[in-house]
Amino acid sequence: MAEQADQRSRVNNECKVSKSQLLRFIEAKFQAADRDRDGFLSITELGDFLRFVSHPDLRSLHSWDRFS
Repeated sequence: MAEQADQRSRVNNECKVSKSQLLRFIEAKFQAADRDRDGFLSITELGDFLRFVSHPDLRSLHSWDRFS
């Protein structure tokens, strides 16, 4: 039982994301969705942005490292 709790705490520590990492991630997704680079999202671009944000590719948690 104690071993399971220890494993969970290690997993939780490894999967933390800082506020600054999350904000940089959101900004990068906004920029990727803003195809015409005008600083605004059209309805189509907004749809893309919302898909990026609501279904991020988290298969590799190391991808968050680039937002550090």
